[in-house]
Amino acid sequence: MRLERIPGFIATIPTGHIKNLEIRKAVILFQEEAFDVLFAHFFQGRKGTIAGEISDRGARRRELPALLDRMKTETHPEVRRVIHQVIVRACEAEGIEPPTIDAIAPPPEQRPELAETFFAALSELQDKGVPVDYHRDPTLLAVPLKAVEFAAVRHKIKCARGQPLWAALRAHVAFEMAGAVNCRDGKSRHCWVFRREKLPVEFPPPA
Repeated sequence: MRLERIPGFIATIPTGHIKNLEIRKAVILFQEEAFDVLFAHFFQGRKGTIAGEISDRGARRRELPALLDRMKTETHPEVRRVIHQVIVRACEAEGIEPPTIDAIAPPPEQRPELAETFFAALSELQDKGVPVDYHRDPTLLAVPLKAVEFAAVRHKIKCARGQPLWAALRAHVAFEMAGAVNCRDGKSRHCWVFRREKLPVEFPPPA
């Protein structure tokens, strides 16, 4: 990693994963100061002049929609927090009430419908004879996610895709793990594994 990119990397570190309390406090302090520097750079500009104020306001009005759009697709909680901090400061500078972080497209784990579309698509694919389950254990469902997403597109089946879906699946009550699975045919595949009994759609184990 290039030296000038390190501060940006530190600003996105999930502080909840840092076990050492002193280091965690130092990182949080660094992130808070980084928010102030970013805001000052992008939204305060040449403070104290009429031209600067007009420029600042124009920049805020251009950047706010872009930041809001980014929030709608961002799934990483720490990155969402950083973006929201900038949005709050920009709204305060404009004298408007900033939206809460969850009001800007709640994170995928709070949008269960994303997972529901996936399981519904999985059921449709199974009905069409597309292999969707590879686990040896009849109580578990092992799904090669990338292959299923591709098959859904090919069969023109509606199915959420990408990182928002992945976050929603991880939060689903049936989720067990994601990783390499020794499949029934003897091959190792990267699969998403779910408990059949907790799935919203019935998937009979293969005979």
